[in-house]
Amino acid sequence: MDIDEINRLQAQIDALQAQVANMRAEAEPDRASRRGMLKLAAGAAVGAVAGGMMLGANPALAGGPVAPHEHFYSISPTRVYDSRWTGAQSSILSSRLGRMNPNGGRTVDLSRGRNANGTITNSLLLPPRESPNKVVSAVAYNLTATGGTGVNFLSVSPGDASARPSTSAINFSANQNIANGGIIQVSWDATSRGVGDYQMMVWNGDDVGSVHFIIDITGFYWYDTADAGPNGSWSRP
Repeated sequence: MDIDEINRLQAQIDALQAQVANMRAEAEPDRASRRGMLKLAAGAAVGAVAGGMMLGANPALAGGPVAPHEHFYSISPTRVYDSRWTGAQSSILSSRLGRMNPNGGRTVDLSRGRNANGTITNSLLLPPRESPNKVVSAVAYNLTATGGTGVNFLSVSPGDASARPSTSAINFSANQNIANGGIIQVSWDATSRGVGDYQMMVWNGDDVGSVHFIIDITGFYWYDTADAGPNGSWSRP
């Protein structure tokens, strides 16, 4: 593939990501989450078709090579966080729960799937980091904002980011339920829970609204220089 083909493919990807960023769902939180995930899946399908047209014999398929040594794995949409949970239900620190205030930032652990009450149902939703050369590099997520007290926006970043990104992942207003999907690079915190965890950050903007938010994971990118895939301890949810 020459540089012109790469640039054209990148332009298509950028356009699809821009379309996803503008998608809105106007319903109650769980329905908004489902709509956002469907839109993300549709965008990914279009991207795979566009990639196949551009790459000829090498289409971008789920579980197939996307970039050198990176493979995308789709999984059943699974909830990993809901700020409305309680610490007793979820064992999440109370400082990481509740509405997030303006100009706030919150670290979210991603490796464990949970039910609607926050109880852990899958402790290996994402395959554990095996080495710097065998690790989850990014996740496909659905972000839902609900119960906002006013106008504001949410941004996302890797879990080790120290400042809020300049771009918005989702805009919300008071009492609005709205969802949007995207892909975000993740960080690995070896100290989290004593065994390590993948993390992302969610940031609230500098406008007036506080808000609850929900995160569902729909897939991940596995970076592996040997192209061998996750080890036997992980199975696709």
